[in-house]
Amino acid sequence: MTLIVISLILFGLILLVVEFFLFPGTTLVGIGGLIVLAIGIVLAFSTLGSTAGFGTLMFSLVAGALLFVLGYRTISSGKMSLEKELEGRVNELEDVHFKEGTEGYAYTDLKPWGKAFINGQKYEVQSTSNYIERNTPIIVHKIEINKILVKPLNKL
Repeated sequence: MTLIVISLILFGLILLVVEFFLFPGTTLVGIGGLIVLAIGIVLAFSTLGSTAGFGTLMFSLVAGALLFVLGYRTISSGKMSLEKELEGRVNELEDVHFKEGTEGYAYTDLKPWGKAFINGQKYEVQSTSNYIERNTPIIVHKIEINKILVKPLNKL
């Protein structure tokens, strides 16, 4: 029975470590850890006596408090947060150096969205048809505020 109590206490503490360090804020894992710890402590009291039960309780409280403090320090230190800011945007079309009718080619498959080279620069474009294969010649059909509509170039 001692092995079961030790296993429950360790498993409960492992769940708390997972909550504090791997998935902070999920709450479900932490609650599961607390429940497993409580079951282990109750089993220690009921099967091993009050001395072992109080020892198990004290160990669990000290270990849980230590994990909580370490987890709080890790989270508040900023080591688990994103500090970089993305500055790129899709198709900033204020200063486009081409107009409707300009030719280019599909850099990726357009399904209907994809990338295309127009005037030597890569743009995110939308096809007016459902699908355009990669490397297919295209023509700019329409330029809207934030998107470029293209269609396949049909050379006859």
